Amino acid sequence: HLSIRRQRQMCIRDRGRVLLVLRRDNEDFMPSVWEIPGGGVNGGEALLEALEREIREETGLSLQTVGYPVCNTCSYGDTTQYNYHIALDVSNPWIELTEHSEYAWVSISDLGQYFPPGDMILNVLLEWAATN
Repeated sequence: HLSIRRQRQMCIRDRGRVLLVLRRDNEDFMPSVWEIPGGGVNGGEALLEALEREIREETGLSLQTVGYPVCNTCSYGDTTQYNYHIALDVSNPWIELTEHSEYAWVSISDLGQYFPPGDMILNVLLEWAATN
């Protein structure tokens, strides 16, 4: 029996930009890589509860509502990733990083500066942008 680890990520957007966070350079897994906020789901935790908890822990942002998955779920190895999006009105975005070294609000047209061609997260964001 294979246990499936659930993971989810949040595409936070404001005025045509998406919030990206940079993994610290001392991380064992994928150091110094840009990503959208997210993480694992604790035992007994609903996906959306985990999403709100992780976003609050990683960025200090409190989320009121989330949207539907921006694309089909992605599976790799023993992990299934769920991708959600939310629209925020962030006139003065104040991000408090606790698990990352930097953040950036990036326009869709500039995403290629943060991700290599064909990157899974880049594909998710471009698919989302094409439908919104």
